Amino acid sequence: MDDFIRQKKNSNDNSNVPTAVLFISKGDGTFTLKNLPESLNLRGDVANILAGDFNGDCKDDFIRQSLCKPTPQVQASWTNWGSATPQTVAGTPGTASGTLMVNGASVTVSYTGSVSANSRIDDSTSTDFKTYAQQTYPDGPTTGDEVGLIGIQSEFTGGKSVAQKITFSKSITNPRLALWSVGSTAVTVQYDFGTTPVKIIKTGPNYYTTNQVTLTNPSGSIIEGKEGSGIIELTGTFTEINFKIIGYENWHAVTVGIAPIIMVPCTDPSTLNLGSATGDFTSTNLPASYNIEGAYSKLFVGDFNCDNIDDFIKQENGDRPASTEAAITAFLSNMTPTSGATPLFTKKAQEQVFEDTTAWFPSANERSPIYLGDFNGDGRDDYIQYFVDSCFTVVHALSSGKCVNKANQCKKVTPPVE
Repeated sequence: MDDFIRQKKNSNDNSNVPTAVLFISKGDGTFTLKNLPESLNLRGDVANILAGDFNGDCKDDFIRQSLCKPTPQVQASWTNWGSATPQTVAGTPGTASGTLMVNGASVTVSYTGSVSANSRIDDSTSTDFKTYAQQTYPDGPTTGDEVGLIGIQSEFTGGKSVAQKITFSKSITNPRLALWSVGSTAVTVQYDFGTTPVKIIKTGPNYYTTNQVTLTNPSGSIIEGKEGSGIIELTGTFTEINFKIIGYENWHAVTVGIAPIIMVPCTDPSTLNLGSATGDFTSTNLPASYNIEGAYSKLFVGDFNCDNIDDFIKQENGDRPASTEAAITAFLSNMTPTSGATPLFTKKAQEQVFEDTTAWFPSANERSPIYLGDFNGDGRDDYIQYFVDSCFTVVHALSSGKCVNKANQCKKVTPPVE
């Protein structure tokens, strides 16, 4: 006899009932109600429930598919400057050198240009970026102890100027520059990156000007400051950055870093919940490597290998960031009625489990609806994938003869005693 689970829809459901209730059929149209533990976290806006007999013991189990979505997080890294030699009055370029951590590896950063004698290396004075920017930059430099400053003089007395160059020992993608005190309320200073696209990540009131935004982007490759501080980003992959500074000012500063977006994994795992004759469930976390988060995939339960134990397939919805996951993946149960298994499921590529009668797998359109059923009468579940242009394909489970249907054995199981 079939039972069902009532699942609260979301946190706005204030009805005076538990989050999830199991309705156990008595066989006469009535049910015995059993509250499921709140620890299972089965509210409808945080989890999908997919029923099936995943260990072949003739008792329904369920997979709790977490709707948790990995969250993007900026993981910034900024150059630790170790030395600086200022430009001479005669115009000989100054230099500075430091290291930048990129994906756990050290990259040497070199600066050549208008390096000021007022550069601050490993210095924690009030000229650190946070003080100048006068606001919170969670992904920006913090103190001078951690990030050295390169002072830039755009021109020296006599009209001499020097080209600015930052070089990396390894290529860097989308580098960021943090800028201090560029220009003044009376003097406009520009950083001109030529043909390299550049954008402002964040800017705002700073140490000297508390009531105005002071970095602007007048063109796609120029950053302009009037006492401006902030963070900018260059688009592309670089082993060197070349730019020139237009407009004279006594002192301003720059440092270089990166701020890649990493995906912080969910802390709410999907689970397998094995049922019992009493309506209780034993819950086990499914591996994160299954990548079955409900935000990025749909699950479909069926018996795809003719062992009378339910399996499931996963269909990606195309929203997973930087995904290498196949559009369709099968997960075949390794469990038996009397024992668990390690692993619980074996992850299989689509072509290892299914064959397509049209000789092509419809993986190009990941969002196309899927419908399960045994469409060739061999006892194995197949699926149909329907496309928006009104065509469809039938994908059969790989067949090796007709399955022996053992479903009747479940009818001999004695129902729970009330």
